[in-house]
Amino acid sequence: MGHIFQIDTHRPFLSPRIGEILRRVEPEYLTIELISRNQQEHEAMLRQQRQVLQAAGVKPAKW
Repeated sequence: MGHIFQIDTHRPFLSPRIGEILRRVEPEYLTIELISRNQQEHEAMLRQQRQVLQAAGVKPAKW
């Protein structure tokens, strides 16, 4: 499993270009998978991901 987590670290996408990527791919659904040590860290990471997505113009149906 170590190799998988080197490829997909389950951390928030922080690039401002994430909106461009999502518009190009046009996913029907977007699943945010995060690995955190505790609930506080998870909430902070989720908040950070939402901010980046909103700033990129990604408007999900529900948060």
